[in-house]
Amino acid sequence: MNLPVVFDGAMLGTVNLLDSEGAYHEGHVDQAMLIAQQIVPSLLASRPD
Repeated sequence: MNLPVVFDGAMLGTVNLLDSEGAYHEGHVDQAMLIAQQIVPSLLASRPD
C-alpha cells in the first residue's frame, strides 16, 4: 500500500507498507493515512529552506 503524504497541497513524500498480495483491504486505508499524517512535521523539518 502506497500512501501520499500531502501538506498544504504539496506532496512531501509517500509511506509504503509492504506485505503479500491481498494483505491490506479498504479498512486499512484510513488507519494507514493517520500514520502517514503523523510524519508530516518530520518531513517539513527536513526540507531545505
